[in-house]
Amino acid sequence: MAVITEFSVDHVEFTLAGVFEDYPDATVELDRVVPTDEAFLPYFWVWGADVADVAELVREADPLSEVKLVDEVDDGGLFRAWWTRDVGGILDTMGASGLTLRKGVGSAEGWLFELRAEHTEDLSTFQRSLTQIDVDAELVRMYELDDDATTGRYNLTPEQREALETAYDRGYYDQPTETDLESMAADLDISRSAFSARLKRGYRNLVEATIAHEREPDVDR
Repeated sequence: MAVITEFSVDHVEFTLAGVFEDYPDATVELDRVVPTDEAFLPYFWVWGADVADVAELVREADPLSEVKLVDEVDDGGLFRAWWTRDVGGILDTMGASGLTLRKGVGSAEGWLFELRAEHTEDLSTFQRSLTQIDVDAELVRMYELDDDATTGRYNLTPEQREALETAYDRGYYDQPTETDLESMAADLDISRSAFSARLKRGYRNLVEATIAHEREPDVDR
């Protein structure tokens, strides 16, 4: 049975970490992918930073990488990257261990990675590899991906559930809509971009735990 784990890491050395040097309040969200030899990390979101600057920062940090802005939204953008060399110790270790990155959120303070292991042996291999590359990762939680975990809790964090319920209660999904992201964010005393990010991650986890539960994720979506 598949196992889901969450690891927190204080700091990770790889190309995207350079974004925080110029934008200390930015957030980077790694999109979920299946690891392959060609592209482990093709897509990522950046919030709270100038999207044009982000592309240049990544290219300057690693001139062998190609980065393309795919979509731009309020206070953020979605990027597509082509890596021609290692992107960083912990991410390379994920791929080599056969793990699937379900979620990765980083800031200047640290990172939280959510990983899926098809076999517990893969998780053990990953943990041993982290020790070998001197990465100090703390296990936050671990659970089996059974029917109760996916259809009961929908794999939503309390913050994501709160955001989804707030949007529903305020009539955000009505046509015409009865509210907007800024006012809902103010109700929760968080920034507009933070509320938008919680909604997006909540949508993804909800679909993943219901519609896409029986499907294997695409390698390059």
